Amino acid sequence: MDGDLVNVKDCKFPGVNPGFGKPRVCFGLLGAVAAVSACGGTGGGVVGGLNSPSFRLGTRVTPGAEVEIDVARSFDNADGVGVVFSAVVVRDGVRVELSDVGLEIDPRTGVITGASFSGTGEEVIEVSLSRGGGEPELILFPLSRNSPPVVDEAALPTPGSVLRGSEIEDISAGAAFSDPDAGDALTYRATVGDGGDPLSLIGLEIDSGTGVVSGTITGAGEREVHVTASDGNGGEVTASFTISVETFAGRGEVRIETEDAFALPAGGARTFSAVALRDGGPAPLSELGLEIDSATGVITGDQFTGMGKERIEVTASNGAGSATMIFIITDNAVPSVSEANFPSPGLLQRFAVVDGIEAQRAFDHFGEDELTYSATVGDHGLP
Repeated sequence: MDGDLVNVKDCKFPGVNPGFGKPRVCFGLLGAVAAVSACGGTGGGVVGGLNSPSFRLGTRVTPGAEVEIDVARSFDNADGVGVVFSAVVVRDGVRVELSDVGLEIDPRTGVITGASFSGTGEEVIEVSLSRGGGEPELILFPLSRNSPPVVDEAALPTPGSVLRGSEIEDISAGAAFSDPDAGDALTYRATVGDGGDPLSLIGLEIDSGTGVVSGTITGAGEREVHVTASDGNGGEVTASFTISVETFAGRGEVRIETEDAFALPAGGARTFSAVALRDGGPAPLSELGLEIDSATGVITGDQFTGMGKERIEVTASNGAGSATMIFIITDNAVPSVSEANFPSPGLLQRFAVVDGIEAQRAFDHFGEDELTYSATVGDHGLP
């Protein structure tokens, strides 16, 4: 706007400047937020409302985003009887309606709102306060364009495969986000899956201040986590990463509960079905020695016959719809024993004190499981 800049202490307020012309502009600063008031060159007393306005989104606005600006606090006695607010947008000295940029003002409260700001972010809003008699008071609010956060796709976390029930402490999703506007503090939220389910569905949570994801992971299969970073000024960006949750299955009996991996809306009893996704395409679970209970979603089998990593597609349905999840079952490596490392204490005297026969040194395991040990005596398994 073409005008002379003056100090607040030198500013006189004539009320509405009908011709606008070349007003003087007075800036009252609170941190990085500017409260701007229009001043004429003549007449009028100094208006008290120079305290910076209360901006929930600040003076920076994001085109296409929601806007809410409370201008009432920039006026003295703005809550009196008969108070009426009005506002227009000033572009190059020309006034246009607020609706031209997707905004409106509540004439009673002085709150300017808009579901989707359609301006450039470089407009000036002229707000007028009338009290039923006398000239209205006028204040201008400059808007500046907000730059939304950005994401570095290469810096997104790649946790890969994790074992169901594992403790997750430091998936640093927030490290992939930044904001071009100096001073903006980003906040984070996250969902899982295409349906926007809460992250708690898989036992995780995100720190809203740091973007670090942690928790004890539940569910199963490949789960896409969507992280959104917001700058508090209407700007936000969303990016995603994938976690593959694996379930170990030994060569013996298998029991896998799948129901907790789904979040279906209310709509009657659930039913479950499943197939094995193998190289030749979908195959019955029986090829893996498994079956699924259609009422509970529990997968069981007396003898798992799969090899390596097997993918099982489970579908849960009710009257409201259905959802599909892919579970990854990994053939669990059983512990191995090295006969050469087995202890050989030799002959011991009866009632001798035995301390330090390290039998565990003969056993090994290629997975991440922590081994436990038990022992018996003789062919009959005596304790």
